[in-house]
Amino acid sequence: MQLATSHYSEVRCQSQDTLFNCFRSFPYSYRLCLPDLLANIAKEQPENHEQFKGSLYVILGRRGSSLLTSHDWSTLNALWPALVDAKHSEKPSIIRLLDLEITGYVRKYFDTLALSVDIPDQCVAAAKRVWTDNKSLPKPAFDCPTDTEIRNALIIAQKRNQTNTDLYTDLIEKLVSLMNGSNGSNLHWRYYQLSNVMLSMLIRHDIPLPASAVNLFTKNLIHDTLYIRKISIASYSAVL
Repeated sequence: MQLATSHYSEVRCQSQDTLFNCFRSFPYSYRLCLPDLLANIAKEQPENHEQFKGSLYVILGRRGSSLLTSHDWSTLNALWPALVDAKHSEKPSIIRLLDLEITGYVRKYFDTLALSVDIPDQCVAAAKRVWTDNKSLPKPAFDCPTDTEIRNALIIAQKRNQTNTDLYTDLIEKLVSLMNGSNGSNLHWRYYQLSNVMLSMLIRHDIPLPASAVNLFTKNLIHDTLYIRKISIASYSAVL
């Protein structure tokens, strides 16, 4: 991780390629690097353009394996607000990275992630037949889960569903709070646009959008910036 944010561009590029291979080979291994990434882009960090740019490239990743579109609500809940509230830089390379690469990637490649997974009784019964059906060969190498184990697993799944829903709602509230300046600081317009795009991608059909986000989109219908107005109009229509 330190080499991926090195002062030397060639070292950064080669180290980032190695890091991305690790992320692909070992699922959720990126969680080990997440605290360092969040610290590197924080406003409180001393100004270090190379470290900042290297961290942004690690976050951007490669197509299909970016932390920006991670299928993990806990990661998104930590990463997206930190990115919106990141330090500001007028370096052309960083501006291009934020405007074209990161904002564009979120808008183009973010998928609607599942908040809850429900397992019907028919699926449980079909799974049991793998052990009981004599025609089903080869047999599993382990014993069929007991009814108690199945019930416990369903309880765990329900708790995970609730956790995901809470993380989703909390993520929206964090973004809205940053855009409204509730944390005592005003966002740079570039980060405001990024946050607006992120909020628009979080609109879902299976759960109502929090009222705070709806109010923000309503306010931005008459925003001074055309880009913000367009996203807000489309988002408001999606909510309706």
